[in-house]
Amino acid sequence: MIKLDPNKPVQTKEGRQVEIKYTFKNGSHFIVFNDTDSWIIVDEFGVYAHQEKKYDIINTPERIEGWVVVYRSSVSRIGLYSRIFATRADALQHADKYPDDVIACIHSRFTVGEGLEENGCQK
Repeated sequence: MIKLDPNKPVQTKEGRQVEIKYTFKNGSHFIVFNDTDSWIIVDEFGVYAHQEKKYDIINTPERIEGWVVVYRSSVSRIGLYSRIFATRADALQHADKYPDDVIACIHSRFTVGEGLEENGCQK
């Protein structure tokens, strides 16, 4: 289980935005408000269980958007490697340095850790 970082944005596992309003002195329990101004107390892992209701709070996943340049590589085991750039212009400028190796420049949006949980990997 991953610890909640109270210094970063939080949300429910279902994706509803919430906000930490208070941290208890022990540093491991937090009061969380949701968008309707109701509140709950969660532990350092973002878990709250009371009777039949259970709320799981997680840090909002970081989302990345950019341009991925894919290159051929004679030293890579699979023969490909890539780099991501904030803008298409930056990506193409870097790609111009390796014109014989570049094979694609693709716009991409993804969430940090996306796809890793399916293989039991975690960042």
